[in-house]
Amino acid sequence: MRTEFKVLGPIEVWHGDEQVPIPAGRARVLLAVLLLRANQPVTADELVDRLWDGEAPNPDRAKATLQMVVRRLRQALGEANVVRTTTGGYLAELQPHALDLHEFRDLAAQGRFAEALELWRGTPLSDVSSDSLHQDEVEPLLEERLGVLERRFDAELAAGRGGGLVGELRSLTKQHPLRERFWAQLMTALRASGRRAEALTAYAEMRTVLTTELGVEPGPELRALHAALLTEDDGGSPAVRLRDHLPRDLPDFTGRADELAAVARVAERGLVCAVDGMAGVGKTAFAVHAAHLLSDRYPDGRFYIDLHGYTEGQEPREPLDALAVLLYSLGVPRERVPVGLDERVALWRSELAGLRAVVVLDNAFDALQVRPLLPSTPGCLVIVTSRRRLVGLDGSHALSLPVLPGPVAVDLFRQVAGRTTLDPAALTRLVELCGHLPLAIRLAAARLNHRASWTAEYLIDRMRDERRRLREFAAGDRDVASAFAVSYRTLDDVQRRVFRALGRHIGEDVDRYSGAALSGLPAHVVDEVLGALVEVNLVEEPRQGRFRLHDLVRQYAQGTAEPDDAAIVRLLDYYLAVVKAGDEALYPHRPRLPVRTTDGSLELPGFDTAGPAVEWFEAERENIAAAVRHAARTGLDEHAWQLPYLLWGFYYHGGHVSDWISTHEIALDATLRRGDDRARARILSGLAGGYWACGRNEEALDQFRQAHALMEAAGEHAPAAVLLGNICACLDHLGRHEEALEHGERGVRIQRERGFTGHLALTLCNTASSLMKLGRYEESIERYGEAIEACAQVDDEHTEAAALMEVARPLSALGREDEALDSAMRALAVLERLADATGTAEAAIVAAEIHLKAGRLDEALDYFRRTLGILDQATIPWEHAAALAGLADVFDRRGDRVTAAEHRRRAIDLYERLGSDRAAELRALAGDGG
Repeated sequence: MRTEFKVLGPIEVWHGDEQVPIPAGRARVLLAVLLLRANQPVTADELVDRLWDGEAPNPDRAKATLQMVVRRLRQALGEANVVRTTTGGYLAELQPHALDLHEFRDLAAQGRFAEALELWRGTPLSDVSSDSLHQDEVEPLLEERLGVLERRFDAELAAGRGGGLVGELRSLTKQHPLRERFWAQLMTALRASGRRAEALTAYAEMRTVLTTELGVEPGPELRALHAALLTEDDGGSPAVRLRDHLPRDLPDFTGRADELAAVARVAERGLVCAVDGMAGVGKTAFAVHAAHLLSDRYPDGRFYIDLHGYTEGQEPREPLDALAVLLYSLGVPRERVPVGLDERVALWRSELAGLRAVVVLDNAFDALQVRPLLPSTPGCLVIVTSRRRLVGLDGSHALSLPVLPGPVAVDLFRQVAGRTTLDPAALTRLVELCGHLPLAIRLAAARLNHRASWTAEYLIDRMRDERRRLREFAAGDRDVASAFAVSYRTLDDVQRRVFRALGRHIGEDVDRYSGAALSGLPAHVVDEVLGALVEVNLVEEPRQGRFRLHDLVRQYAQGTAEPDDAAIVRLLDYYLAVVKAGDEALYPHRPRLPVRTTDGSLELPGFDTAGPAVEWFEAERENIAAAVRHAARTGLDEHAWQLPYLLWGFYYHGGHVSDWISTHEIALDATLRRGDDRARARILSGLAGGYWACGRNEEALDQFRQAHALMEAAGEHAPAAVLLGNICACLDHLGRHEEALEHGERGVRIQRERGFTGHLALTLCNTASSLMKLGRYEESIERYGEAIEACAQVDDEHTEAAALMEVARPLSALGREDEALDSAMRALAVLERLADATGTAEAAIVAAEIHLKAGRLDEALDYFRRTLGILDQATIPWEHAAALAGLADVFDRRGDRVTAAEHRRRAIDLYERLGSDRAAELRALAGDGG
């Protein structure tokens, strides 16, 4: 399968039809350096210099980190990996034509300049953070591109095609006013087009720039061209007046390089370009700018009409009326304009036949309005703009304008504000508050421009209040809220109802089910409406089936929605019901307290297995955490404690410790307010698990003991006995193995005496772990066997997999390696099927340790790396530390002391943070008593 690498713009890697995601930070810098020097070795010293921008810390430590970055990059590239180790460094081993930079140079060498320049997607490596790389490598690349541009213009001028270059050359002379070659080519193009006066004016402009900026006169080529122009006459041919009806181009138009290049490609293919986007995203400015930029390719006319599809107080223009306006613009006398629609369409198309003209059909309502206005000749470029995606416009190229990326948004704000000394951090915050929306940026920046006494910080304070932020984006007849209102008024009643419901949402995004809970409509109706709202750019769909509002649109939607406490309660009930169903799919045998139930009217997604449940949990994780916070703020304490109570399993499953702890701390306060000791005991237990998972062992032990005391006091002996097993595990991590075993054995005894079989297997596993750590391996194996039998009695796959995984350790300690590996691999297969990230990571570590003990270093390395790959998505540090320590052992045995030391240092840091005596053991192994 072909792999392609792209550096002429943001860095991209494509393996077949799939784009390979590249981690940000040093891994991306590393790939960029290697690609720029493709098939050439790059020394480790040079790479360290690039990765730290010449300010690396301790050189040995930096080189060790470099090796980690190389491994991370190789892992990210996967099958597309081209990074090879060489003596003293690395290289990227690329096939011919695999890198766009090489292709650019090859095409330019063949004189195929236009094809070469098409490969550029923006500033090279624009998403790579390295000042030195941009200064030393990117700037020369930009200069190389300009040189190819000059060669392309020379070729076009020599072929007699100068007339089509004027607009592009004018733009380039503005961007590079000191580059004399572009001025000379512009003057030559104007001269070839019979525009001698404009060529002389260009010379005067250029001379003013040079004398003012540099204090020098133009070079000999320009002076000679100027002299030739002065000796020519204009000839006697009358000039045909160009019909130019384009609005004024914005002098401070900023960004959109990729989108403008797309329009240029559409022009070459003779298609219609249908530009859509949300209100205020700059569709009109973009279309007008593109038309001006390309206008010299269309010498026969430049036409523009506002179709009023989304204009305050006006109905969309009828095609009949629009055609009359266009025909008048074309110079057709009023008496020649027919009455009927079909006749006007025919006349418009016949008048344009054979002409090369650019037509901007701005602010269209729908495809039905646009179709009659399209020319039939392929020589015309038509740019249509609309808030609606014109999916029914055949023969068109769809181009959706997003909001501006950060650097471009900042640049636009700075230009409009007219202040060059604005603090970069303040600028970044301002454009964030503007939602990166061009109209909001222009209006906010204009206010700063016209209020000399205002500071950026003062404007930030005014915009920080969400309830009044939209009011900051208004000036005269330009108003962001009014722009949104026009779109809103085009919706039908059901669409408005869903839109208002989205304004009430307490999270980031919705699917059709949560949208149904909020709006009170059936899920299939909501799904259809959300799709319609995407089509009119009021709603975004960043991922399939997930919908969200732009920040400013959300604030507008909130203003249209009446307070509806019932809708929020319905949403919280929905989350509670689905979280309960998901928890049951993950842990079907877990005993639970009864929780709030609904009347059955809510539609819920179904979970046949653990996998879909985990997918839903991951998609909704931030929304559910927001729901917990909202419930606590608004006095809905029942939801505030029950949601975290049911989330415990997922948080452990996925390793989301931060959410685990924060939601349980909120839940604990809610149980205290309710005076519910049964609920409080469960939340204390769940919170203890979160503390334990991130190494706060003493706090975890205290929480477990408080929960145990509450359960004992309430006569809840079964769950209290289970907690003895948790206390056992916690004490084990604190190195208090005898005390741990005592608690675990007591828990086992109580559960057996009272017939509490639901969690017996887990408590047996905890005692088996203590036995193993005390060196009582045979007893540990026997106890794990009892746990596996107990799991079979209650059909508990999860705990059985955990027991199979853990029994591998004492088996391995006794030299029963084959049995140990078989047990670990069986556990790994089950945990992967159950989509348990944490358990899968633990099982992979066990397998890696067994391979390491047997001397199978490649297999051990693979499983340790597999663990770290899993844990990139989780935040439980025990497994991170164990995997890093294991990798240190592997590299030690391979003789790579530097890499081993780096892994061991990171493992020691983690173990010390976890309060584990394993840190001291690792230091001793390294011969470091400090």
